Amino acid sequence: SSLDYLAAEKVLNNIKNGEIKLLYVSPEKLDNISFAERIKNLAPKYVFVDEAHCISEWGHNFRPSYRRIKEFCEFIKNDSISAFTATAIPEVRRDIIEHLNFKNPRIFIKGFERENLFLNVIKTHQKKEATLELIRKYNSPAVIYTATRKGAEEISEFLNMNGFVSSYYHAGLPPEQRRIIQDDFMQDRVKIISATNAFGMGVDKPDIRLLIHYNMPGTIENYYQEIGRAGRDDIDSKIFLLYEEKDLSIQEFFINNNYPSRNEIELVYNKICDSVQLAVGSMFEKDIPLNNVLIKSLSQQRINKQKVLSVVKLLEEHGYLKFKNDAHSNHYAKILFSKNDLRTYVDKFARKSLKDVLLLLIREYGNSILNQKTKINLKKIAASVNATLEFVKKTLTKLSYAGVIDYDEPVEADAIQILGTRVASTNLSISTDHWLKLKQHAYDKLQFMREYSFSNECRFNIILNYFGEEATDYRCGKCDNCRGSSQEDQLTLEYLEEIILNTLHEAGGNFKTNDIVKTLLGTGKHPGLRNLSNYGVCKHFKKEDVIKSIDSIEVKGIIKRFENRISLTDLGKDKLTLVPDNSIGQVNINDNYERRLILYNKLREIRKTAARKFSQQVNLICSDEILKRIVDNEPTTPSGLISIEGFNQWMFNKVGEDFLEILNEHQKEFEFEDNIKNKNFPEGIKQTYELIKRGYSLEDITSLSKLPEAVVSLQIESIIEFAPDLEISSMIKQSEFDLIHSEIKEGVTNLKELKQKLPSFISYGKIRIVLKKYNVS
Repeated sequence: SSLDYLAAEKVLNNIKNGEIKLLYVSPEKLDNISFAERIKNLAPKYVFVDEAHCISEWGHNFRPSYRRIKEFCEFIKNDSISAFTATAIPEVRRDIIEHLNFKNPRIFIKGFERENLFLNVIKTHQKKEATLELIRKYNSPAVIYTATRKGAEEISEFLNMNGFVSSYYHAGLPPEQRRIIQDDFMQDRVKIISATNAFGMGVDKPDIRLLIHYNMPGTIENYYQEIGRAGRDDIDSKIFLLYEEKDLSIQEFFINNNYPSRNEIELVYNKICDSVQLAVGSMFEKDIPLNNVLIKSLSQQRINKQKVLSVVKLLEEHGYLKFKNDAHSNHYAKILFSKNDLRTYVDKFARKSLKDVLLLLIREYGNSILNQKTKINLKKIAASVNATLEFVKKTLTKLSYAGVIDYDEPVEADAIQILGTRVASTNLSISTDHWLKLKQHAYDKLQFMREYSFSNECRFNIILNYFGEEATDYRCGKCDNCRGSSQEDQLTLEYLEEIILNTLHEAGGNFKTNDIVKTLLGTGKHPGLRNLSNYGVCKHFKKEDVIKSIDSIEVKGIIKRFENRISLTDLGKDKLTLVPDNSIGQVNINDNYERRLILYNKLREIRKTAARKFSQQVNLICSDEILKRIVDNEPTTPSGLISIEGFNQWMFNKVGEDFLEILNEHQKEFEFEDNIKNKNFPEGIKQTYELIKRGYSLEDITSLSKLPEAVVSLQIESIIEFAPDLEISSMIKQSEFDLIHSEIKEGVTNLKELKQKLPSFISYGKIRIVLKKYNVS
């Protein structure tokens, strides 16, 4: 479509003369009957269908024109057809066979594995920072794929602000600008491109070493096609998918736009017809601009431009209208006279200016312009008749008014042509059942992509099986799962899973996602959260760890999510280990288990920091097995740490001092817990201690235990006696503590005297606790 008449004629003549052996053409071009006849006369030996997955509605990037390739082949009498695609799942392969009318075809399925690609998934809410870290680490030609144009622009700007030269690329940029950006990248003038999936077709840069999916793609097909643009020179290249839960919402938004409802289809059809006051049963032959006025009126009905285009595409497939976009940005003309009538008009009636332009049209475009609307080059015509572009446009308009030619000027917006008469929208013959099946299929593909992100299986094994390449017990040995660098420690997963399930059970099996996170981290302020027995038990974890565990459990089918709430599934109820008594003070998880887990995760954080510092894999810094031995033995001296099996001086030089600091702090933290538990304290004091551990205030402890504050404060005095390092900041506000402490520093140590000197809102109980803490300290 980008070639003018003469350029296209030259190509066809070169084929005829044997100078061209391969002709590349879009399937949309095959709809042109004149072109089809020319190809038939050239008698091609073979037809090759590239990107053949586009023939199937069950694949990705479905294009109706691919369905008409078979008709074209029948018309030119050619049955030597082969089809190629990099992304065809079994049902798509069946569609290719059916719609190309293959009989007993030979099918080759091979090569889905790329031995030089290292696949990784990183679950993070800090995507910009993670991208910057990867760019810094690998410092190589990189492509960053984003789901939106805005995202491509933002990450490019962020990288530029941090000292890297980056450009962004998406379909919203002018064609010339896109060409320049692509050329800059190919020639290494720019090493980093952030782009939507508009970037990549035809890009064959061999040395893309780093490819990042900033957002999760909607399908494995899209993902696989895009990662295939890295490492085309067969040298090792790194692939990273940055995942967070809102990626799912972005893709769901795209799916809803692509598959509008029946009501939305009828609404758009009516709005288009009403915009030109077209009555039911009437025809309208002119193009209707799909301009901002029409789009804005539909947006007021909550139908965005993308959804409008999806409706238009559907209506076009069902023969109700025709959509004109890029092709209509050109000038088109057709001479309406026969050759004899045209000769008469030129000889007897046409003025010289009109005659010159008409004769030039015949000379340049031949019989084509007599038979159909033909794209014309106004600049070329203007230069040939030595006139301005404006003069040529006026001349063509005059000829159009005189009925000599049919002339179309470009329209600024996309345009729509109504085919036939307008029908009542309720009579639109469109099968929504099939439409809904396609929509559900898109959701299923999205869910599979999400499961891929959370899976612990070999990532290439997942891809191979998805595309039907038999790979029993296959392991690539290169992805994050095979290397073990992304597998959470099983101890951690089991612990968090049990905590989440028990908390859900205690909350009645239904809970807001944010509330369960606040409960486990101990950051919730609502009494209903603070009363739960697991309040604060995950305070040593990060918020991201809890959210990742919730996501992981959902993928396993143990819980389900609706809007912002999660609840147990039947499988989750079966899996749940019921706790006999969820009363205050009941501990759901073995205390020693929790203590070891907390220490283990603290040491892992130290190891992770060291790995970044020394640019090494975490297992090279210190393996998981050695970490577990350290946790089991809890050494607190350099010699004790070195004596751990497998831990050597080389490791000590990198993480030894930091490990010992954590180990000593940890032992000190739990020392007074051991004191409490080993003394024969009454159950009431033990219960109070558990509430202190979970960060409750003195008022809350008094309320929950149903004991007077005086009694609770005496219990706390006893606890401080045996656990002098007890942290009391959660029990007493800092401002109140400072007032009490300042009087004690002045030498006032009598309880009654302190009460008289301090404001009335400071109770005896708080004074008693601070006094005991001060005296002991």
